[in-house]
Amino acid sequence: AFLVIPHWGVQPFLLGLFCGRISLAEDITPTGISLLCLHTTLSGLVCLVFVQRMLRHMRVRSSIRHQRWLDRTLWLTCLPVADKLTRKPFLLSDADLLSVEKFLKRAIEDDVKSKFPEAFPRSAAVERVHVAFTVDSLYDIAGRLSATLRRLETVTASLKASQENKETHSWLQPLRVWQLSTRKVFLERKAERQQFNLEKVKADKKILSGSAFITFKESKFKEAIQKERPSCWEFQSCWEFRSHAYFKFGVPPFSSVTLRCEQAPHPTDVLWENLHVSDSKRTLRFWSGTLLLLVFMVGLVTPVTVSTDLSTIILDFREKYKYSRKKIWSVSGIWLPHTLTAWQWMSIQLPTMVILLINSIFLPFFIGVICVCTRSHKRSKEQINQLHLNFIFLVLNQLFIPLLGLTGLEGLLEFLQVAMKDHSGSTSLLQLLDGRMFSSPGLFSLRYLLNCAFLTNANSLLNLAQRVMRWLRNETEPWIFAWGYWYASTLAILTTAVGLGVLVPSLLPCGALFFALKYVIDRHNLKTRAYLCGAESQGSFIPRVLHIMRLIVAGTWFVIGASVRLTARHYFANRWSSRVPIKAVEWGSVLMILASLALCGFSFWEKVDHLHSAKYKLPRFGSRAARSTVDSALDAVFGGLDVFGDEEDDYSRHRMVSDDQTDKESDEASCPLLWDARHGAGIEHEHREREGSWGTDSQPVQGTPERADSLDVQG
Repeated sequence: AFLVIPHWGVQPFLLGLFCGRISLAEDITPTGISLLCLHTTLSGLVCLVFVQRMLRHMRVRSSIRHQRWLDRTLWLTCLPVADKLTRKPFLLSDADLLSVEKFLKRAIEDDVKSKFPEAFPRSAAVERVHVAFTVDSLYDIAGRLSATLRRLETVTASLKASQENKETHSWLQPLRVWQLSTRKVFLERKAERQQFNLEKVKADKKILSGSAFITFKESKFKEAIQKERPSCWEFQSCWEFRSHAYFKFGVPPFSSVTLRCEQAPHPTDVLWENLHVSDSKRTLRFWSGTLLLLVFMVGLVTPVTVSTDLSTIILDFREKYKYSRKKIWSVSGIWLPHTLTAWQWMSIQLPTMVILLINSIFLPFFIGVICVCTRSHKRSKEQINQLHLNFIFLVLNQLFIPLLGLTGLEGLLEFLQVAMKDHSGSTSLLQLLDGRMFSSPGLFSLRYLLNCAFLTNANSLLNLAQRVMRWLRNETEPWIFAWGYWYASTLAILTTAVGLGVLVPSLLPCGALFFALKYVIDRHNLKTRAYLCGAESQGSFIPRVLHIMRLIVAGTWFVIGASVRLTARHYFANRWSSRVPIKAVEWGSVLMILASLALCGFSFWEKVDHLHSAKYKLPRFGSRAARSTVDSALDAVFGGLDVFGDEEDDYSRHRMVSDDQTDKESDEASCPLLWDARHGAGIEHEHREREGSWGTDSQPVQGTPERADSLDVQG
């Protein structure tokens, strides 16, 4: 406001209510170009300050209850699952699986023994080995059996209630009891068949999934296996970095095996039924589904296609409404309202309402189907795929396509033809970005952000969809919070508010209103357990979200900087009238472009480095040593953040104790995590005698973290 109001007045902040100027680029002047360049720079710096504060604030949000078990567990992949020549899978019994686990344990023990000879023969290095087998059929049958048992329980309770209440509806009571009895017998027989099939599958020979989980007794043994780790810039293929170490054992050339090693995810994060799906199949499914969705969105339900037909649809509906109105009056004598204001309001609000409906219901549904069909190995990876796809399509629908004009692509082609023929230099590139030639996307974005602020947040607060579906399905557990979609939705709103807000200042308070309401409502839903946090993602969202936020700033700087540079040089070179020299504006725009490229490179490097390090060692959160000089400077300006909770301080003090006996006592006090495919299926794991099994005093359970990495109830 300090930069805008003295030159442009208050009209750009009035949301276009009084038909005044809404964009700063409309009829741009040399002084306006200078102020716009400064405004864009300051807006980007404010966003970067927020990114740094957000990074500091999110460091404490990680489940540390089972962190010591995660520190000592390794995930091995690329185990041989079939013969290389015949491609026939290895069929293994339970005894064969136990032999494979013992052989793998012996190989790891020998490798660790060669690196830590002083630790042997005092104790073993490996505490537990689990070789995962293919459990998709096991999960399918177990899921259907569980659903059948739930329906049987409901029918049994209804039958018991009907038999006890004989006085009510006496003439229908025998029919009701007979129906429920028949249904109960049918479900009992169905459950018996499914239980038989389940036992049969459990007794059959298994196929290896290619993954194994190794839990060591000390974290230094795991780090020794991962000692020869690659750099974060080493390529595995032409499009992928290598983010894993190698573990080799056996005698070449006949029995030599090389496995990939990386940090084990939390057991609740593992999709056991998908571990056997190869990387090539998952990549093919993901890109095939994404391409089909792109064709569907662009060709059929893209906002451009919808918006070009809305005027025709409204006119046809208005004519039919006139006919229906007369018919209703002739039958019932009631006149329905028919005012011109209502139809004008509908023609204005309907495009944004339709696009909001597409972005809120249809788009996340199709993207969710694509991510499920991809069959990722981890739940967090599935949510990350949803984050990326939703963000790309949301930005495409709510920002880029409106910038091309709500009247369709024909308007863009017509403008380009006129611009190529017109050499007078009266139209600048900033006016092109303003969208005056393309049906004012600023007003469209204003309506869209206001609809999101009130309608979307109201829907999240009421939570009607979850309440209705849980009532219909008789579910007791709340749904898991859709981290991927809501991260993408808020980032898309941030892109519109910041990227287009430097030209349309009214978008900034609208975006602030949306985020204020969104924070309060999400905080309420998560604190009252209206949604569950889901599986522990171990900080996988943090670097990606911050990377996208920096890219938003970098993209805004690059576009505005390039536009200012071209506009000042080609359209105002001979008629510059601002107090700021044109050379200063040109060099300022160049510095803005260079800063955007540097920010993009730095953000990409930091994201890759963070994700690469997380593949080998569990990310630490809440460490006081992580406070940088930038954080100290920001604390001095804006005040400190109370980000170090009691739980994190207790853990930090515990990590400072180097006595092995203290660590052992602390580990025994907590329940160990269990990486086991059978437990993931909800099936009781048969006890098998093995070397290094769990003790009788500590029962292994699968972790159920109650917090995700981004949950922050303190704001």
